[in-house]
Amino acid sequence: MDTPAVATLLDGTRISGRLTTDHAASSYGQPVFVTDAGDALDAWQIAQVSTQRQPHAYYADVLGRDLSAREILNLYRADPGGETLPQWLARQSAELWGDEHNPDCDWQMYARQIETEAAAEDPEP
Repeated sequence: MDTPAVATLLDGTRISGRLTTDHAASSYGQPVFVTDAGDALDAWQIAQVSTQRQPHAYYADVLGRDLSAREILNLYRADPGGETLPQWLARQSAELWGDEHNPDCDWQMYARQIETEAAAEDPEP
C-alpha cells in the first residue's frame, strides 16, 4: 500500500505525505503515515488521515485498522463495557499500542471529533 494522504495532527496542523506499508515503521502490514520529507509520524500524534480514495477521515491509530468515525461509533456502541466514548478510545489505544500509548491525549476532543464526523457522514443504508 502506498497512498497519497493528508494527516491532521491533534493540534490541527495539516501535513501532506502518504500512507504506506513500505517503511521501517510499518509493522504486520499496518500502514504508517510518512511525511513528504520521509519522516514517519507516531500514530498518537495524528487526529485523522484523509486520502483521495477515502471520502471521510479514517482512524487507523485508534483500532489498528482503517475505520471511519461511524464505524468506530458502531464498535463502541456494541461494546458492553459501560465506558464513555473517551474512556473506550483510551482503552482501545492502550491495548493496541502498549508502551507507545499516549495517556495524555485529549480523548474528550478526539471523541467529539469522531462524533461530529460520524454525524456528517452519509446516513447508513
